[in-house]
Amino acid sequence: MDNPGISEGNPVLGRAPDGRLWLFYVTLPERSWSVARMFSRFSSDEGATWSRPREMFFIPGWIPRNPPIVLSSGDWLLPFYDSARHASLFSLSPDDGSTWTDPCVLSARGRCIQPTVIERADGSLVALMRTTDPPHWLLRSTSTDGGHSWTEPTPTTLPNPDSAAALLRLASGAVLLAYNPSECRRTPLALALSDEEGDTFPVEVALESGEGEFSYPAMAQDAEGVIHVVYTWDRKAIKHVTVTEADLRAAAGA
Repeated sequence: MDNPGISEGNPVLGRAPDGRLWLFYVTLPERSWSVARMFSRFSSDEGATWSRPREMFFIPGWIPRNPPIVLSSGDWLLPFYDSARHASLFSLSPDDGSTWTDPCVLSARGRCIQPTVIERADGSLVALMRTTDPPHWLLRSTSTDGGHSWTEPTPTTLPNPDSAAALLRLASGAVLLAYNPSECRRTPLALALSDEEGDTFPVEVALESGEGEFSYPAMAQDAEGVIHVVYTWDRKAIKHVTVTEADLRAAAGA
């Protein structure tokens, strides 16, 4: 994507059950996230060519950060956020991305943005969100009706220095979290495993722990079970790291 004179931002990739790649992103007609417009495109040939851009909600300031997930019901759930109201949003597509429902809106006293979601074995959903609220922990919300409604966000015991996090359901059934376990700095950047459906994350390994800023993680697991993690490396580059679940458990002594 490259519109002359207009910036594009926050690209998010997801793969549909039919194999198509979907791209969600925003355009910035002005130098402010509050006027961003969200678009989607898809590719049926592994990214060689793409469909025409389609504006999704026609509401300025709605921005994606984490990819959609396909629910056991067959619905797609897209987490995103409102940069003007500092609220998290969740929209559902019952028809493979053709249409999307009016979003459910979650807000908190401070920022409650950039939600990341997994579906649990019982069909309920868990979302973690970035926040500025004291005590500077990630916020958590759940849904028991397929993402149509959500509980009021409450603090977890996972530190959050107002930075993005990412959740991933692994092929083994474990849940993987990438986040900054600090209340004030975007270092370290850690990977944490949960065998309890995201309720606790006792197995944790630092990917980066030095001086700097290591943030905005994104994760995917390939067909061989390798976990791919990409993130901003000190605002200078994008770093790509590969690990396996066995590597993480061994490094943590689990």
